[in-house]
Amino acid sequence: MVRPTDVAARWLGAISARDKEALLAVSREAIELHSPWGVSIGHELLSGWFDATPMRIEVKSLAERGTGVLVLHQIDFLDEGGRIDSTIDNAAMIEVREGRVFSYRRVTETESLSLMFTPMA
Repeated sequence: MVRPTDVAARWLGAISARDKEALLAVSREAIELHSPWGVSIGHELLSGWFDATPMRIEVKSLAERGTGVLVLHQIDFLDEGGRIDSTIDNAAMIEVREGRVFSYRRVTETESLSLMFTPMA
């Protein structure tokens, strides 16, 4: 059985390696990307986002929460020359089903702490 943390780590690693083929391979065809503006769906959208937003991700921790993986990470946004333009600390929930990333959504600091310290049933 493939562990959700392994799938999430491959997905994040593909983003950092700038490997769109690997990113799409580990994402379900109808992947859901949640943002404050709503939910965007599909490989085409993910591919466009990948092309428009070059970044590297340094994972600080991965914690399985059922089919989800809580990820604490640092994102380095890159300029056109591949140099770090800006950096943010981020928390996200990556949902994994059937060995692929089903959805990605950022979570607040409060929500991430709640998820980290809530016992799993």
